[in-house]
Amino acid sequence: MKRCNYRFFLITLFLSASYLHINAQYYVRSKQNIGIAPGFSAGLTTNQKSFSIGLSSQVNRYMIPEITYRNSTNFDERIVTELGSNLHFLSPGLQFKKRILSTPGRKVRGICVKEFLELAVTPEYHFLLNPTTINKNNRDAFALRGSLILFRYKSGSSRARKAWSYKLEGYYRQGFGQQTYITKEIGFQIRITRFKISDFLK
Repeated sequence: MKRCNYRFFLITLFLSASYLHINAQYYVRSKQNIGIAPGFSAGLTTNQKSFSIGLSSQVNRYMIPEITYRNSTNFDERIVTELGSNLHFLSPGLQFKKRILSTPGRKVRGICVKEFLELAVTPEYHFLLNPTTINKNNRDAFALRGSLILFRYKSGSSRARKAWSYKLEGYYRQGFGQQTYITKEIGFQIRITRFKISDFLK
């Protein structure tokens, strides 16, 4: 009788393990990803407002190359010249970042949650796409963007949780050189990144 119970236990254990192996899924992120980053900035020394939309791809934890379209309007010049003064830029950049703080992990509805704060610096080059005879010799700009980045991590192995990343970035931008279009600015952007996911158990 004991031998029958022992065999029954082994068969049950084997079938359970086989079922879990067949049906279990554990998703992991691959290195392939693409991000989109809408943002807004305002000049500190001029009445200039800018909207931007960027594409990026995270290389590793420390580096994100990006390219951004920027539309800037100087409202002081718009009032004076009545020409709109809209400037269009294409701006490649390379962000270098470092994690500096994290909150203690805590349980929220059975899920471990933590917040992280990162410090980043991004060299940028802004190419003016619509130069005129007035600004044709003074149209491009090099700038540095210093940022604080906040994001939340949630544990779990679900596909959606692994696939998406959301980060809020507040920044200060400093322009250099003789150009007057990108000088001193503050702004923010939201970076949404989609990672390619694979099933680790398959």
